[in-house]
Amino acid sequence: MEIQNMKRTIFFLAGVFLLFVASSCAQKKQEALRDELMAIHDDVMPKMGELTTLAGQLKQVIATDSTLTETERTEIESAITRMALAEEGMMDWMATFRQPEALRGKMKNEAILQYLETEKQNIQEVSVQIRSGIESGKKLISTHQ
Repeated sequence: MEIQNMKRTIFFLAGVFLLFVASSCAQKKQEALRDELMAIHDDVMPKMGELTTLAGQLKQVIATDSTLTETERTEIESAITRMALAEEGMMDWMATFRQPEALRGKMKNEAILQYLETEKQNIQEVSVQIRSGIESGKKLISTHQ
């Protein structure tokens, strides 16, 4: 009977150990994915000032350049709108993003990984919008100086 109890104890401890190892691996995956998406954020966040400055310059062009055609005015207004949406996208993303540590205990590991994958896609889209806004803003400013 005592051997039976020892076997049960060994199996129980092995199971606990495996759960601990699996949980540790899942947390490492979560942290790696979080680091990837935060690198995207950290790369593009400093560009927000440039985006805002360019939008301001374009607003100034609209306000002061009486020679703009309706097509040019519409193009500049559209660029300003896209820049504002890019900025809003970053602010919304930062306001809603949750660190994996805050999700543990509320969500399963796979759900957390899926959440982080989705958030990585979201911040990549914001990054593209910001970079595109800066590029189009620079082109428009250089055309209307």
